[in-house]
Amino acid sequence: MRTGGIDRLQDVLVAHPGFEAWLANPDVPDHLRLAAILEVAAIDPDILLDPGTGYAELALTPLLAPYEELAEALADAYDSPLVFGTAGLRGRRGPGFRRMNAYTVALAAEAIAIWLRKTAAAEISAGRPVVIGFDTRHQSREFAELCAWRLALYDIPVELTSDWCATPLLAYAVRPRRALLGLMLTASHNDASYNGLKLYTADGIQAADSVTAAIAREMAVPPRLIDGPDYESCCAEGRIRPLPAGVEQAYLAGLRDELPQQGGESAVRILWSAMLGTGSRYMPPLMEALGYSAFEVYEPERGPDPDFAGIPRPNPEYPETMAAVMAAAAERGSDLVLATDPDADRLAVAIPDAEGRLHQLDGNQTGALLLDFLLRELARRGSLPERPVLVKTIVTDDFGRRIAAAAGVRTVESLTGFKHICGRIHQIQTELPPGDYLMGYEESIGYALGTNVLDKDGIQAACWMAAACRDRLEAGSTLWERLLELEDQHGVHLANPRELVREGPSGSAAIDAIMQRFRNPACYIRQIAGHALSLVEDYKSGERRRVLPQGEADDELSFAVEKMDFERSNVLRFFFGEDISFAIRPSGTEPKIKIYEYVRHPDRDEARRLARALAVCVSVLLEGPGELLLEDESMAETDATGGGQ
Repeated sequence: MRTGGIDRLQDVLVAHPGFEAWLANPDVPDHLRLAAILEVAAIDPDILLDPGTGYAELALTPLLAPYEELAEALADAYDSPLVFGTAGLRGRRGPGFRRMNAYTVALAAEAIAIWLRKTAAAEISAGRPVVIGFDTRHQSREFAELCAWRLALYDIPVELTSDWCATPLLAYAVRPRRALLGLMLTASHNDASYNGLKLYTADGIQAADSVTAAIAREMAVPPRLIDGPDYESCCAEGRIRPLPAGVEQAYLAGLRDELPQQGGESAVRILWSAMLGTGSRYMPPLMEALGYSAFEVYEPERGPDPDFAGIPRPNPEYPETMAAVMAAAAERGSDLVLATDPDADRLAVAIPDAEGRLHQLDGNQTGALLLDFLLRELARRGSLPERPVLVKTIVTDDFGRRIAAAAGVRTVESLTGFKHICGRIHQIQTELPPGDYLMGYEESIGYALGTNVLDKDGIQAACWMAAACRDRLEAGSTLWERLLELEDQHGVHLANPRELVREGPSGSAAIDAIMQRFRNPACYIRQIAGHALSLVEDYKSGERRRVLPQGEADDELSFAVEKMDFERSNVLRFFFGEDISFAIRPSGTEPKIKIYEYVRHPDRDEARRLARALAVCVSVLLEGPGELLLEDESMAETDATGGGQ
């Protein structure tokens, strides 16, 4: 009977040669081989024993699930490599070619070193370094030191932060240190089981796809990891040096220089959460220096804590993550609630309405308020550039675009991620006529105002939002009132972001199937509450399809197809006139598919009705075949919930 279980286990292992390749690879450290074996051994063949009936199909069938789960886990961890996504390499920690561990990190660092040796040999000889930082996650320091060591073995100078830091600080450090690259060990807002490697090029912007593709090619045909002096010897020889302490002071000084000059102390009541991450090193002293005497840290979430204990998910974008700090803020009567994510590059915001009820803003609303305040501040200073430009992503709504247009500011769109948002700066500056970058943002609570850091910076955004709140209160108003004024001018914008998590190879196949269904013209949603489909944009094929008018007898849609002058990405956007749209894309850093639903209308109740109708139609297409498309408004009214404040 026990033999049957062992046979079943052997069948699973034979089906996944990647597991055997992991055990046989001489460069995989012994402790990671042992960890792989222990993970498999956790599935005990003894579970197949049934003293009553013996080794019978009746007893065996319901007990096969652990082996099926093991097969899925093996395929996910061993059958494919870790690849660059929206924000670098990112994956769960543990053994396997598709996990973050000492082997995959060393492999990535060695590939980076080889690529640098091929492309920047003269700069390396001149002493230009690679700067490396790490956050507070499990193994971040270990992985950072490993990267530093592997680069040093190739005689590439390294400057490593002496302790954990926020991602914006490392992104800042690249330019003043004249670094060839910046490496940040972080998984940002992912859960505690993840870690990652974010890569910045010499301009301080996240590495473009062409760079990561070149490094990935080096990883795909790796040489044996070279030998040489150990880490401590490399430090003693000066190959690895500490990042100068003055870099942090310069980062904070640059941040403050771009802020509005608001003299004296402020009584704005701000409650802030570090989400148990890196922000606690910077925010309290910074806010004190800026005069916010009523600034308060939400102590249960100060941290750091690499396990993020007590936080549902370490991403303040989610309402359940913000629930505790918002409840505390409601008790205190706070004027503003702020939360930076664990590596402090994102910012979540909540503000009270006229009755004191707190509302968590989505990233589109926060971006709109920040842009509005930035424009008014630059106008006050008389320093609004002649040709100002806003950058937003294609999955961010048009609230900010409309505010920008009213102020004479041009909006440029990019793909998701700040390697694309800040990557647009070069394009803007070299156009004829050239433009002046003001700000970039995306709906997933990332903002970059000015050019102190050419990446999203939650610390900077928090300071700007505090200044905006202070400005409104000193004028006898509130941020809530300003948001309502902007909605009166530009329409009520409602967002309903959603996601479907699908892990492992089967999950990847499910995500592919969903994207294929949405990409199939036979499955298109033809109307939302009487608003007909007007435009489809497919960023994978690079096609824009405008829907042509139909006769009453026509069953099939007809399109005018044109090519889009835009980078390729697996994203679809659907428009129903000017005021209803949704986009769908697989995440570049997590095993999920993301959906972005947007509605604009002058009347809030009508906007909510349209949002509910949109949510139901998209849900039906997500869950089933195209022939079940919903166009019944009454069902949308009663069975769906839309976005809103």
